[in-house]
Amino acid sequence: MQIKFHKRISVQQAKNTVIVALLIGITMSIFQISNDLIKEREQINSTISQVISMFNDQAALAAYSISESMASEIINGLFKYQSFCSAKIMTDFGIVLAERERPSAKINLNWLMNFLFENKQSFNFPLKHKDFDKQVGSLVVSLDNYLIAKNFISRSIFVIITDTIQNIILSFILGLMFYYSLTLPLLKMAASLSYVDPSSPASKLLSPHKGHLYDEFGLIVSNINKLLIGFEDSLSIRRAAELKYRNIFESAIDGIYQATPNGQFLTANPAMAKILGYASAKELIDNITNIREQLYVIPENRDEYQKNLNEYGFIKDFETKFYKKDRTIIHVSLNSHVVKDENQNILYYEGILDDITKRKKAEEELMEYRFLLEKLVEMRTYELTVANKKLELEIAERMKAEQALQEANHELQRLASLDGLTQLANRRIFDERFIYEWKRVSREKNCLSLILCDVDFFKLYNDTYGHQLGDSCLCSVAKAIMDNIRRPADLAARYGGEEFVVILPNTDVSGALHVAELIQHGIAELKIEHLKSKVNQYVTLSIGVATVVPNNSIPPKSLIELADKGLYEAKAQGRNRIISKILDDKGIL
Repeated sequence: MQIKFHKRISVQQAKNTVIVALLIGITMSIFQISNDLIKEREQINSTISQVISMFNDQAALAAYSISESMASEIINGLFKYQSFCSAKIMTDFGIVLAERERPSAKINLNWLMNFLFENKQSFNFPLKHKDFDKQVGSLVVSLDNYLIAKNFISRSIFVIITDTIQNIILSFILGLMFYYSLTLPLLKMAASLSYVDPSSPASKLLSPHKGHLYDEFGLIVSNINKLLIGFEDSLSIRRAAELKYRNIFESAIDGIYQATPNGQFLTANPAMAKILGYASAKELIDNITNIREQLYVIPENRDEYQKNLNEYGFIKDFETKFYKKDRTIIHVSLNSHVVKDENQNILYYEGILDDITKRKKAEEELMEYRFLLEKLVEMRTYELTVANKKLELEIAERMKAEQALQEANHELQRLASLDGLTQLANRRIFDERFIYEWKRVSREKNCLSLILCDVDFFKLYNDTYGHQLGDSCLCSVAKAIMDNIRRPADLAARYGGEEFVVILPNTDVSGALHVAELIQHGIAELKIEHLKSKVNQYVTLSIGVATVVPNNSIPPKSLIELADKGLYEAKAQGRNRIISKILDDKGIL
């Protein structure tokens, strides 16, 4: 960008310097002229007094003797001085003995002369006889302002002109100094900056002006170079991060997408396009303009998905059916969250799509296989009782069936040991494990601790947010519990509807309290909204902790009852707290 001449700093500074210098010069000139004017007036008064004193005695004698001829000679003597323009001598009775007047000089600056020295300077001197010491008359004279002031005016004009020329020269010199010391380095700096490559700022750093290596310009150049280097480092980090996340985005096996609330894709990765049967993400984005009508097999599922997403800000494991490009149907699972601007307006939805068609098909096949397997077992049992002749053939078939049955039973046993919702150990596994740990710790004469916790006001939560979010809440609580028990021997299980239990072998009461506090802190960090809770705006836990050193004199159920008692007291004392209990070796609290 070319800077206009009158916009340059040096020109601005020179202009300001001229204005300031002229103002200062004019002020000083006015002060000097005013001082000269005062001195000039004093000099005029002194001169007039000296002249009058020369004629005073003679004029007094003329007035005393009432001599017109003598008075005329005195008046003529006064008029030898060019400054006088009128003069007269009067007696003390008012008789004019002699009078003379000549015209004042007429020039264009009379108004200035009159302003500086009044319209006409007149003086009235009393005449006293030296022998009688009393006034015998008066001598009245007037002065010509032009003749008085012309020398003063000439001097004043000279002062103003010389001061103005001096200030202009000084301003010009200062302007040149500003240009070479300020504007020129700035112009060179600006020119250097214009050659900086935005994509690689540090490739061409600025060089300081030779005369400004160690002054402010050198410091500015140094700081700009540091900024350019830092900016290039930031660009490198940003490019590496963009490349990293772009690679993740492009190579992910799950579909990743961004879509507007009105149902149009903003971005999608190749996996998303592949899952839905499109050749590329661009083709998917260009063709799908209404997700609800074009993708959802049941459009109302989109409404439910969008309602939950807008209300809670996220949605997990939302299962539905989608049409592929060729109109075949697939099962998908959606995990999404809302992205908002600073004013909390929804910008778009962002999420991950997982094709669960194979899993759904496997589940259906497993159910069918289990049904067929049961029928096959019944049929084989019947055939064994009816026809022993086919035993050898049936043994081979039965071995195959039994092998499949074992595999199915193994899977069923695994599924039977877990709670279907939370994926924690179920009540049966807890009971078995509890008795096992009780016996083992009893032999080792060590501590066994039990944590029993309950979600506060969970019924109100279900009534307020619905069972789907209630199940989601229980899953989140279960995960928080699992995240805070780290030893392989520890076991977390779902004890009841909203009750959970943790077995802590070889753990004293302080260790159990520490784990309980970690669990409670983990729940607090989830910040699961619970506006109907009477103790907190988020979901909380009441926890009972019990510890004992097992022996043969203490029944195992006493530890569970003690933990339940602690839980009851925690609720009674206001919920969202931990109450611990300890049994001695005789089972006494």
